[in-house]
Amino acid sequence: METLKHDWQDLIHNAVPQQVPQAELRTDGAVQEEVSCYLPLLQEAQRSIYERAKHHITFSSPMLSMVSDSGEIPFLYPNTVTVISAKTGKHKTRLAELLCSVVLKHPENQHGNHGLLNIVARTSREYAVVYVDTERNLKEQVPYSIQNIKAKAGYDRFADLPGFDYISLVEIERRNRFAALEEYLNFVRKKSLGKHLFVVLDVVSDCCGNFNDPLESMPLVDMLNVTINRFDVTFVCVIHQNPSPHDAKSRGHLGTELENKASTIITLGMESASDLIKIGCRKQRTAKPFESFYARYSEAEHGLVLASQADVAASVGTTARVIDWAAVFGSDTEVPSEKLKQRLAAFCTVSQSTAVRYIGTAVRQGELIKTSGSKRAPYRINPSGGTNRETWGAGIEQPETYHSSHDPYRK
Repeated sequence: METLKHDWQDLIHNAVPQQVPQAELRTDGAVQEEVSCYLPLLQEAQRSIYERAKHHITFSSPMLSMVSDSGEIPFLYPNTVTVISAKTGKHKTRLAELLCSVVLKHPENQHGNHGLLNIVARTSREYAVVYVDTERNLKEQVPYSIQNIKAKAGYDRFADLPGFDYISLVEIERRNRFAALEEYLNFVRKKSLGKHLFVVLDVVSDCCGNFNDPLESMPLVDMLNVTINRFDVTFVCVIHQNPSPHDAKSRGHLGTELENKASTIITLGMESASDLIKIGCRKQRTAKPFESFYARYSEAEHGLVLASQADVAASVGTTARVIDWAAVFGSDTEVPSEKLKQRLAAFCTVSQSTAVRYIGTAVRQGELIKTSGSKRAPYRINPSGGTNRETWGAGIEQPETYHSSHDPYRK
């Protein structure tokens, strides 16, 4: 991507490269001149789109891919925003750290790809990594995390690593964190010219004053979008999901807008009664979402490793799991079909299409009753129970929807 003379701060806050007179009709009928602040920027974008639209569009290759028996599967694309979304304590940060190790990986890393979940980075690019932490203490937790990132990448955990920057916003007053983040990213981008900048924001909702206030959260979202379009930058945003077990949405207005704007949404959830971590893809804008796979936390590796086929089969494939419909319904006697689908998907950590199949099976087996023949009619639990019990989880689950790689515009 070409280096542009404008800083993205100027483009967002001072987007006035020149002043253009515009005619406006006053209330007394006279014409007065008004200065346009935005026309030059709009025209610049228009020219760029116009020129690109005259040529064949070649889409970017994945920046990160998963190596499988069938080849490489796209995991994350450059110049995009990726969201890692999960409940508290579901290893979001460990996945983000692992992705940093993948990008920084030493060419002679003795750990191989298995220790990095079989995820590899495109080697035709030179990268710089910035890890922005907002939660952990500065005496032990953040330094230990940095050591682990370097060690898993194949370097001495105590060595200085060129191209690896890390900061903490913990000591910055919350209302000033967005400005501090802007300033630092502008600084590190300039010193990393010629490299693709891989930025992790952990946790992104701590990077603005109030993640529920559009006036404070939208400037952060806009900054991310402007940056990936103007400069050679990719963002990974770690965010908590709402605390309710029935709600898998990322927290706040910021979470809603990030999920709308993100090119990739990665989710993590714990398999019930096991130590398996299910890593799934809720959205992939440019390619088919990758299939869910399983990992576990390894004390020996100080991070995530792929679960063995035997572990998956023992915990997911062959052991039947009974759905606790009472827990899904909670205090509700009846639950509308759409809400039940969403609740069950979050409860079982499956896609909504899989949840629909579970509901259908439960109805056929007499566990649930639909209150009428209407498609949107609510469900209730059959007090007499069913002849069988629905179970969930069997091996690797297909994602909810597929969209063709020939349709990169799908939201």
